[in-house]
Amino acid sequence: MEVHHHPKLGKKDLKELFLEGLMIFFAVTMGFFSEQFREHMVEKSREKEIVEHLIKDLEKDQKTVHGVWDWYKNELIPAGDTLQTLLNNPNSTKNDNSLYVNFRRAIRYQSFGVFVNNFTYSQMIANNGLSLIEDLETIEKINSYYLNINKTMGLEEYLFHEKQDIRQKLTLILDGNSYDKVIDEKDHIKYPSESLKVKNYSEDVKNDLLIRISDINGVSLNIVNRIAKTEKEGLELSKYLKEKYDL
Repeated sequence: MEVHHHPKLGKKDLKELFLEGLMIFFAVTMGFFSEQFREHMVEKSREKEIVEHLIKDLEKDQKTVHGVWDWYKNELIPAGDTLQTLLNNPNSTKNDNSLYVNFRRAIRYQSFGVFVNNFTYSQMIANNGLSLIEDLETIEKINSYYLNINKTMGLEEYLFHEKQDIRQKLTLILDGNSYDKVIDEKDHIKYPSESLKVKNYSEDVKNDLLIRISDINGVSLNIVNRIAKTEKEGLELSKYLKEKYDL
């Protein structure tokens, strides 16, 4: 019977085994770095996209928040100043129309928070989007802008409760039917053509109103300054982000 002998395969020497192992190592390493680079580029693309949306929010803020600043500065605070003068000098005018009008103005509420566009920042916080931004200075600037906004909104919440409290006191000094005569059909405040009169009120009522009006004006002035800071920081942050991300 014919016997078939299998040829003997030569054993690989250590040098050949080392080279094969080295090639496998390089292949795995290059694959790893390639995947890491791809993920990095995806994250950089997402970072730039988020910043673009953030800039759009900042630009919207520049168009809206100044109107709130103007309302506080030129309507609410002057109304408080006028009320303090009239309450301290009850016989200085021929009628009490200005008291009715300025109490109406003083208790009106306009929220700064409604006009702030913080959707992108809220999404960044909720989805850990800030982690995509590598530069710590950029993160600090963004956080600083929205921290000031949150503080302003906190002051407005306090102001809202102060206005609610003073609203409850108005029945002690104003007549309900006359109070209705200083607004038109669109709820705009107006000076009535007829002379209106307030009720007789005590020194305690006057003193309580003066203290509350002073509080409202003090908080309102703080809010005015914070809104001005928001406008300034918003412009600076928008310019900074555009230059940093070449947008």
